[in-house]
Amino acid sequence: MQIKIVKSSELGPDLNLSPRYHMAPVLSNRDGSFKRVKNLGWLLRNWKSVTDLRLIRWENGEGALVANLKHKKYDTFTTDFADYGVMVSWVHRPIFDGLSFKYEEGGK
Repeated sequence: MQIKIVKSSELGPDLNLSPRYHMAPVLSNRDGSFKRVKNLGWLLRNWKSVTDLRLIRWENGEGALVANLKHKKYDTFTTDFADYGVMVSWVHRPIFDGLSFKYEEGGK
């Protein structure tokens, strides 16, 4: 069973969130528009707009991070990690203290 992170229409037709496909971080809106960003630096610079975090672990040990935002332009920040443990370590930093974390198990 594979858990959908967001609707594909929210990220655009060319993005695939399967754990075997690594993508650049993406900012997306409910209206279907999206923007790729270079790296996790965007999330660190805009940490005040993060409302909660979802950490998804795939069966192969990889993971996906979804940050819901209250940003003036974007609703979500989504990226993947080659290692779930690295992702968990990365999000446990002082700027994210007090946020709600949701841990999920994904598919293959």
